Amino acid sequence: MILTIGLITGMIGQTTSLDRRAVEELKWMDKAGCIGLDTEHFFAGDETKVYDNKPLLQRICSNCDVLKECQDYSLHYAVQGWWGNTSEKQRRDKRQKLNITPIAIVSERVYE
Repeated sequence: MILTIGLITGMIGQTTSLDRRAVEELKWMDKAGCIGLDTEHFFAGDETKVYDNKPLLQRICSNCDVLKECQDYSLHYAVQGWWGNTSEKQRRDKRQKLNITPIAIVSERVYE
């Protein structure tokens, strides 16, 4: 699977006003350095949650124009995988330190 987050912004005309605001808030994703890359790079390969390709992920993220936005998003939403140059464990530890409860991501609608 390839990251195609830019498609989110194409849905604006098909959404409610609440959805529209959410889509506007995610427009930063269009500028992410990971767009177009295989999503399998961003998930640990096994139960140990070890990222075999961590140097690659760190390089991609450290050169990203929206690293701060990605870090903020990944702290406040319950995303999985490598986001904002952090692993799930790193985010969990940081959330605990900052007393942040992440918002669950639930998709109720399918966009065509």
